[in-house]
Amino acid sequence: LSIPIEVHADMVAWIAAHLNEDAAALREPGHRLHKFALLPSEARLLPAEPYPVVAVRNVCMLPGTPSLMRGQFRAAVGPLVRGGRPLRRRCFRMVGEEVDVSGALEEVQQRFEARRVRLGSYPAAGGDG
Repeated sequence: LSIPIEVHADMVAWIAAHLNEDAAALREPGHRLHKFALLPSEARLLPAEPYPVVAVRNVCMLPGTPSLMRGQFRAAVGPLVRGGRPLRRRCFRMVGEEVDVSGALEEVQQRFEARRVRLGSYPAAGGDG
């Protein structure tokens, strides 16, 4: 995308209101939170907790850590899914190395490919997975 980056008025207002910061000061490059107010000019904010999701056209920017992403995912995807079929998910946890199960996961993926089943393996370190 070649969309100019600018101090985004809605993000300035959100930061000022939620973090008790001066809106005029946030617009200044020297302010400690200034970089968080810089967004693509076409960006829109979708309400979510603990902070809004930034969306540009059909792209939503989400944090990478699962604990932060969970709440924001609903805000980003909810408006896009209207009357769609519900997703089903099954999770299991294991102690070991991802490489130990990768072959089995690939076999299951191939077996159910026609049914549009997708598998993923997400290693976690610490308690954030």
